[in-house]
Amino acid sequence: MHIELTEMLRCPEPHEEGFLVLSTGEMLGRMVRSGILGCPKCGREYPIVKGVVRFSGGGMRDARGVDSGAATHPASRISHPVEPQTLQALLDLSGPGGYVVLLGVAARRAVGLATTWRRSRC
Repeated sequence: MHIELTEMLRCPEPHEEGFLVLSTGEMLGRMVRSGILGCPKCGREYPIVKGVVRFSGGGMRDARGVDSGAATHPASRISHPVEPQTLQALLDLSGPGGYVVLLGVAARRAVGLATTWRRSRC
């Protein structure tokens, strides 16, 4: 993970938005190879392993005594868009700049989404 990406990331938990705090372990140039991203709002910690932040699994709690009961989120009843053009519109990828991170099943749509975005820019 590039160190400057840190300022773009936010905690995925449902609370007031705030910056995550980075504690680096191993670095290679400007790339963080291992470390921890922590949320000052809820106390969750997200490990960085081989340059990838692990937001899955609900994170780890720190020792501040925060309730360790993991909240589960119900599955969405909204159907997931399949067409890259629909994803492009939903993510508002109409202008330059910004970042989009696709995780899990959504990552399968990355190539189609990138192709659609390039075609719309020409």
